[in-house]
Formats: sequence, structure tokens, C-alpha cells
Amino acid sequence: VECIARAQRLREALAKAPVAWRKAVEDMQAQLADLIHPGFLVHIPSRRLARLPAYLRAMEMRLQKLDKSPDRDAQAMAEMAPVLAVWRAPRRSPVDEGALEDFRWRLEELRIALFAQEVRTTEPVSVKRLMKRWEEIRG
Repeated sequence: VECIARAQRLREALAKAPVAWRKAVEDMQAQLADLIHPGFLVHIPSRRLARLPAYLRAMEMRLQKLDKSPDRDAQAMAEMAPVLAVWRAPRRSPVDEGALEDFRWRLEELRIALFAQEVRTTEPVSVKRLMKRWEEIRG
């Protein structure tokens, strides 16, 4: 219930955000759609569901910070771009689904590290670590 309520507040806040924040807002809308969607309670493993409030809280913090430091947000988005690019690229060969799932959640932790450090990650995470992990996954 908490997650659904937070997600609704985030959707409303993102819909009202200034046009100047377009890229950040589009990024957060995509992130929110990936986290909270029809059937998310069934599709997200229970151990990951427990962390969902932290990801939503981090999005709220990012949105609050955006007004004071849009350049910082843009810099963090640019830093994260290569990781998002490999994640969103079509996969041409079979990949271990468990490894993909793990990578997906590490990407959420990276967002915390870049945009809302106060929330704290569950493990050390960085763009460099994720890119290295992606190379391992691809084989």
C-alpha cells in the first residue's frame, strides 16, 4: 500500500514538473513504470519488494533536489547513460536470466548512489562495477 501511494504521489509530482526538467522527469517516469506496473507484486521477488520503498524514496529525494541542482542531476544522468544503454539494448544471444535480474536491481541501487545517497545502497555499486558485471554476463 505504501508503495502504491508513493508511486501515485510521484506520478502527480512528475506530471507537474517544469519543462526544463524534461529529461530527468522522463527518466524517473520510465523508472517508476519499471517498478510499479500491473502485476508488479507477482513479478517482483519478495526480497526485492522489501527494497521497493527505498527506490521510491530515492526518487522523491531526487525530485526534491532537482530544483536546487539540475546540473548535478544532469551530470549523474550522463554518468549512468552507458549502463542504461547496455541494459536497454536488444539482446542478440541468450543470457542467464538470473544474472539479468540481479543486474536490473543493481541498476536501481546505482540510481540511489547517484541521486539519493542518503538512502544508502545495499552494496557497493558504481558505473564501473556495473559495466564490468555486464561484460561478465555477456560472456
